[in-house]
Amino acid sequence: MENLPAILEASISPNSQIIKQAEQQLDELSKSPGFAQVLLQVISQESVSKDIRVSAAVAFKNFIRKNWNPEGQLAVAPLDNGERNQIRELVITAMFQMEELYRRQLTQSLCIIGNQDFPRQWPSLMQLLARHLDGDFSHILATLTAIEQLVHRYRNERRTDDLIREIILVLQSVAQPITDLFNRLIAMVPPEGQEIGLSLDEQNQWLEILLLLSKIYYSLIWQDLPEFFEDHLEEWMSGYLKLLSLKLPNYESRSDDTEPNHLDNIKRVICDIAKLYSQRFEEEFMPYIMKFIEIVWNLLVQTDHRVRFDSLVNAALGYLSAVCERERYVQIFREPGVLEQICQAVVIKNLTLRNEDLEQFQDEPFDYLKRDIEGLDLETRRRGAVDFVRALTKFFEADVFKVLSQAITQYLNEFQSNPSENWIKKDVVYFLVSALASKSTTARQGATAVSSLINIHDFYNNFVRSELLEVDENNYPPILIADALNFVVLFRNQLDPQVIIEAFGRPNAPVRRILTSNNSILHHFLGYAIDKLATVRKNNELLFNSQTIPASEYMESLMAAIQKPDSQKSHYLIKAFMRCLSVMDQKQAEKADVYVDFLVQLIQAVIKESQNPIFTHLVFESLCVVIKKSFPYIQQGISERIMPIIEQIISADLADFVPYALQIVALLLYQSETEKRLGRQDYGAEKYESFFPHLVKGNFWQRVANAPALTTIFEAFIKTAPDFVLKPGNVEGVMGCYQSLISSRALEESGFRLATALINHYDSNQILTTRGILLPMLNRYQANKTPRFTRIFVLFLTRLAYLKGAEKFAHVMNEIQPGMIHMVADKVLLKELRENHLAQNFEDKRHIVLGLASIVGDAYDQIKQIFPGLVDTAVSVVESTTTSGIFEKVDEEVETEAADVYCKLTNIQSDPIIPRDVNIRQYLAQMVQKALTQDPAAISCLPEKIKNTLQQYAM
Repeated sequence: MENLPAILEASISPNSQIIKQAEQQLDELSKSPGFAQVLLQVISQESVSKDIRVSAAVAFKNFIRKNWNPEGQLAVAPLDNGERNQIRELVITAMFQMEELYRRQLTQSLCIIGNQDFPRQWPSLMQLLARHLDGDFSHILATLTAIEQLVHRYRNERRTDDLIREIILVLQSVAQPITDLFNRLIAMVPPEGQEIGLSLDEQNQWLEILLLLSKIYYSLIWQDLPEFFEDHLEEWMSGYLKLLSLKLPNYESRSDDTEPNHLDNIKRVICDIAKLYSQRFEEEFMPYIMKFIEIVWNLLVQTDHRVRFDSLVNAALGYLSAVCERERYVQIFREPGVLEQICQAVVIKNLTLRNEDLEQFQDEPFDYLKRDIEGLDLETRRRGAVDFVRALTKFFEADVFKVLSQAITQYLNEFQSNPSENWIKKDVVYFLVSALASKSTTARQGATAVSSLINIHDFYNNFVRSELLEVDENNYPPILIADALNFVVLFRNQLDPQVIIEAFGRPNAPVRRILTSNNSILHHFLGYAIDKLATVRKNNELLFNSQTIPASEYMESLMAAIQKPDSQKSHYLIKAFMRCLSVMDQKQAEKADVYVDFLVQLIQAVIKESQNPIFTHLVFESLCVVIKKSFPYIQQGISERIMPIIEQIISADLADFVPYALQIVALLLYQSETEKRLGRQDYGAEKYESFFPHLVKGNFWQRVANAPALTTIFEAFIKTAPDFVLKPGNVEGVMGCYQSLISSRALEESGFRLATALINHYDSNQILTTRGILLPMLNRYQANKTPRFTRIFVLFLTRLAYLKGAEKFAHVMNEIQPGMIHMVADKVLLKELRENHLAQNFEDKRHIVLGLASIVGDAYDQIKQIFPGLVDTAVSVVESTTTSGIFEKVDEEVETEAADVYCKLTNIQSDPIIPRDVNIRQYLAQMVQKALTQDPAAISCLPEKIKNTLQQYAM
């Protein structure tokens, strides 16, 4: 590693070829023991240039990210415990010895390690960090940054005994030191009207430390109020009240008008803390609540329109919303003039569009779009004001309605008297009506509860309909057209279906003209509306279908809109296109070659130039839909149109697109086999057999993101061409892939999927045997199990027992080792199912219960000693609560996660491995009865409650 500094220098060369070569050399070096330690040595050498030391710090962070977490991507350099201990000691020492330039990367590295190892592998971490809370500001900042990142997850995690024990451990180390530090810093707050005696840089650090302390405090009280903080509540609350009132004119005058400074963020976090206290720890917070209400109210009234205050205003409104929903504070809001002042000085003020908003709509329309309809307005003033109105209506609905309805009437009159000058007033009306009318909302359903005081049907007919059906979209305020579309989307389940069809459906679909508007951002608002309305059901039937909307006309307009510059910055148009594809009838499907060609062109475009990843994902989802809808109808075959681009992706090994390409081939296989079963002899899996060698190529499997897609296409081949897969020369490759997958922590899930797909073919030849599948799994469980492996292993064993029969299952187990079936049933199935909640959805529950029931009934003589435990566990699983997402129809609603490394195409699903028509309760009762037929005395081993439950199952 002597030449490591030279390689690091090459890695920041302006020459891309040199960079690539250096990165390859670093990858090779990283496989050597001690690589991380050598990087830390390079960082600490002052004789080395700063650029190289920064490069070393980044390389160290990347190495830790890639290799520390065994559940993550494939580690290229497995680290033993000794090396891990050494790295832990070195990184925390180096973090406080290095300059700020390198400390930031080392702090991030420490957090990666800490998130993985604390508290079990590194229980002393918090104590080590707490020792540095007495140093200078730069050391304190590094320490608090690390602590904040480590405890932030407490806000999102489910409460468990382990989590509470961990929080207690943290509190024992840091509660007193951070309280002492907070008190020292609060003592520096100057009297009102005076400047603090610190330089601007020192002020910035002082405020950043206070911000981190507040974030840490918020995380530590999220699950419950610790006794320590309850005892020291006065110190924290009095300090927070001082900070909420703090003004630093010299510091604030140098702040950006568009980004919050540290003081703004401190006040925002304090509002969040006050909100949490008012909702969860009301009794403890009672002595302070009126002071907080007064200061937060003054903050809202005094804060001006600048964008930098948006998140603060939103948090302040959130706090007042929480307070006004508590019955004991009702009287505060009943004081004369309070609600009127709230509505005028807070609600309407913060709902009104500002020049900054109009500029954003004009200059950055996609940012406006994201904020308005993607839920990214969670920290905006408008979202806060809307939520505040909804909160006020809990106890003051009639009073708030009276005040705001006067404003609505006034604003509508002003708009109608001069639409071109007063259109912003109409925009405010849309928000006021939406806030008053929708008592609760969800992203999936829109409004879920509506007020009886506002007739949304009348409002639609009088003030919305014309903006959808009649106005000239090129000579009318575009924001109002967007508002009208959003109104329909929000109340899509309450509006009369006929008014939606009038605007969006046959014969003319008036809103389709919006796709030709000169204001292209409206195209995307309409795409969003089509997407949401396509999931609406009336009388259990989809509102949008081939009879109610002109799908072909929409798709023609959507294709034109998608091909315009910048259209791919948002995904709404392609998602609307996919929705229209999904409602095609046969007549439309026969002409779908134009849609296939269009999607292939889009794939060509995104390959050449990277686009919004959600857009790319939905292009492939759309291709899946059109394949399923039109596969047998397209002249000259759909495969001939698609396979060239698929082969281009595969041959060029385009990393971002290979998983999609593999899944598309899997779908083509499924569709070909379906057509063959229907008697169309021109179809079948044979034409794709030449693709099979790609699947066993080692370089494909080296990339973790490829594994699920490779497994999907294996599943398709196994289902559609089992004889081809199992013939000599192919089956060896399949088994080789399986053994590699099941031995890898990162790829184990794909290994189990492949093993499951092969279940019906076990023992069909000498290569693919049940024993050969089970042995690697049993070895992994014994030597290197993880919680994820354990869960999937239990699911696999229960599937195998049911599908192959428990008698055969027991025979194979006992062939591996005499008595193995009893050991596995007791020490794996019973133990893991009792200790962990392994059934994450209804499908898991079905498989576990069916497998346990099979073992109870068909292998009773092998497991009679644990018969009561198996029955009790099976009943417990039946009665457990799970979410049955498995039954959602993916053709009707596709949700995407752009953050996924591997994006599964949800329009590709094979039939379930176990038919869903089996009643698990009846089956369990039958198999228990079968066991009792063999050994009637065993009934006495079952508790009365279990007997009664089984009798109910049998009915």
